[in-house]
Amino acid sequence: MKRLNIGDCLKNMEGYSVKSLFSGAGGLDCGLEQTGLKVVESYEFEKNACDTLAAIGKSNVYRCDISRLLLENQLNTFAITATFPCTHFSTAGLRDGDELYLEAHRIIRCLEPEIFVIENVPAMARFEIVMEAFMEMPGYHVSDFVLNAADCGAPQNRKRLIILGAKSQFNWDFTPVPKSEKMYLKDILEEGVSMPLSKGVRNRLDGVNKGQWPTHVYDPLIRDFGPTCVAHYAKDQGDQLTIDPKNGNVRSFTSLEYGRMQGFPDDYPFAGGKVATLKQIGNAVSPYMAKAIGKEIIRYVTEVKPRIDDYNSIHHTMVRKEIIA
Repeated sequence: MKRLNIGDCLKNMEGYSVKSLFSGAGGLDCGLEQTGLKVVESYEFEKNACDTLAAIGKSNVYRCDISRLLLENQLNTFAITATFPCTHFSTAGLRDGDELYLEAHRIIRCLEPEIFVIENVPAMARFEIVMEAFMEMPGYHVSDFVLNAADCGAPQNRKRLIILGAKSQFNWDFTPVPKSEKMYLKDILEEGVSMPLSKGVRNRLDGVNKGQWPTHVYDPLIRDFGPTCVAHYAKDQGDQLTIDPKNGNVRSFTSLEYGRMQGFPDDYPFAGGKVATLKQIGNAVSPYMAKAIGKEIIRYVTEVKPRIDDYNSIHHTMVRKEIIA
């Protein structure tokens, strides 16, 4: 399977429109656009991520606090995606009253797109109130899945909860891609990289520093897939290591390799330095998984076409009236 370039992420921009909430560095947007969908607006708060979105050529990037976003003059789109932060779902509990999932629910409920997509960690399924907010969305047929990025073609094991809501009943199909379409850990590693390990990391490898976060070595000759990319890697690059295919040295993953594990093109212009880049990569939706979701949305468009045509006819008429007025 060939690696992507930026052109692959921005091709066929005349497809059905998508509003992207909590966009991050654009991993979800990148994958969706490979299938012909058109992300017309991206909303993100983190500055480096917004700069990255601008650097890849997106014109409608809005840096804002979504909890303060008014919807009165918002553009209606065919689909809305939301990948709100997962911090509270990854720990012991939720704070009450200020959770960003409520903002995603508010925007979807008010704008009523044909389709909405929610992506988060599988542990979110434990929070019944959060799940009910989306699974019982009025006017939608809603399904939830736990997808693994490795089944979508990525060279990493990365499980994520996906919630898909659509105004028409539909049988979503996320059959794993065949082996011939997958990337593997050995396919994405650079060769001959010099990255000496610090004394602290070597001690962790040798089991000297008891009680510290364990270090895991991913040997491309033994393992097909790399680790789950995490934002924490920006601060601690000693807990996920690999073996250089050329010189056999144990080392950390490079930023390029980390991006490849997610599915980002080599020429993806992440803004900020190395730490900012690794954080954006770890926080992102895998473009491989996003592409799988996009393909299913396109299949929905094809198989539920009469209803979609009616929606677009009404939508374009409303836009034209606003322009004339």
